Amino acid sequence: MRTPGVYAVSSAECVLLLAAASRLVRRARGASWGVHSKPVNALSSELMEELLATLQELDEDESVRGFVLGSALPGMFSAGINLPELLVSEEDGSVDSIVHFWTLIQETWMALYTTQLATVAAISGECQHGGCILALSCDSRVMHDAGSTIGLNEVSLGLVPPPWLSDMLVGVAGQRRAEDMIMHGTLLQPDEALAAGIVDATMPPDSLEDEAVRRLSRLLAVSDTARRAAKQNLRQAAVEKLRANQSEDLDEAVQLVSEPAVQETLREYLANVRGRKAST
Repeated sequence: MRTPGVYAVSSAECVLLLAAASRLVRRARGASWGVHSKPVNALSSELMEELLATLQELDEDESVRGFVLGSALPGMFSAGINLPELLVSEEDGSVDSIVHFWTLIQETWMALYTTQLATVAAISGECQHGGCILALSCDSRVMHDAGSTIGLNEVSLGLVPPPWLSDMLVGVAGQRRAEDMIMHGTLLQPDEALAAGIVDATMPPDSLEDEAVRRLSRLLAVSDTARRAAKQNLRQAAVEKLRANQSEDLDEAVQLVSEPAVQETLREYLANVRGRKAST
């Protein structure tokens, strides 16, 4: 069984990418990267900066037509965003790190959601919040069939998904199901996610990568020109809406996150996580 990673597909071949020590690793053959950010592939500023640079390089490489986005960490796609970057500075009350972090989340979503390349998410484990942003931004999603969950669980920490993220979930799950998931912070099991339309297939671990590549090949079976134009027609308006209101979206996020009650919840949660790690 090959290690899950990120796959780049050219007109002639499918290349398996394996992650090594850093967050995004390039290997020898063509455009090839892997995602590996221990311990849970949390969306950090560093990871998003590398992902944005990688997306730009892939988009500019005429030999690359699409890729599969996966994880090299066993049982983990991405457990969410890097919560310490949402903390207000205890030294001077600065929110600069939050501003920088949220801007990167916005830019990462816009880049991945509208890339001209065909994209498939191979969800090999937990896929919460930040992981769900990445997965929903792809053209298709396949998920490990047991032992993991997917969803937007921000409300459990006093946070709220921004409109552009909520709209993505509405687009795949429908208004009522998305409302219920977002307002309760519901995480779905693989069979529930399939029934809700959030993922397109569930597979056992040893078949996940093959199914992801098969679905990518299906996307690439049509004309690149037609596929890219259709994708732009379907998605560009959502990105333009955020771009036109990016400052307002940023201000709302920073204001919410910096609320004393939210900061207290985040710090308590992180302290509990550190306590669990120390006891194991």
